[in-house]
Amino acid sequence: MEEFFKISTSAFANHWFYMNTIYGYELNILETYIELSELSSEEQLYEIVKENLYKFDLDRETFPVNLNFDKSVTLNYENDLFAEYLNDYIVLGHYFIYEDASYEIIYETEIKELSASKFINWTVFEMPCKEDGEQILECLGTGKAIEEKTFALLKKGNEIIVISESIRAPFEFDDELSEDQEEILKKICSSIYGELSK
Repeated sequence: MEEFFKISTSAFANHWFYMNTIYGYELNILETYIELSELSSEEQLYEIVKENLYKFDLDRETFPVNLNFDKSVTLNYENDLFAEYLNDYIVLGHYFIYEDASYEIIYETEIKELSASKFINWTVFEMPCKEDGEQILECLGTGKAIEEKTFALLKKGNEIIVISESIRAPFEFDDELSEDQEEILKKICSSIYGELSK
């Protein structure tokens, strides 16, 4: 994990100047929590994951991921991002990842500690804040999207199972899904229901 955390500092005339731009990626995500006892069919799953696609552009949240810090920053690794819900729920959602995201430290603040969680193959950071709750980092911009998927997370014993398929969310709410998109959603729903039925 050391390659993810690298930030430079320099000293001049006995003063420390902290680099005010941090680089990494940005996660855009929307998720829905469904009680396991409420799921009854693949058709029901299909309607939920389809609705997530249409809501994604308006309701998604963003998080910094794989930020570059050096080892002077203490990282507090928590559970998988949605682990606390998976005993009673299945998490269904959609996400994409922007590369080349840059974040400005918007106050003269030395970041000493960060909380991070795992989401699939990404390290997701809780946005650092001042004591009054105001965010310290502001996203300045991103590059292109390099990964976009609909996903499901469910728990079997102590194992978190990830089921995902690459698919693009509609740009407009009234856009029709293509036949290929519909087939992808049916495939992932079949995989999810099959795993739940084991």
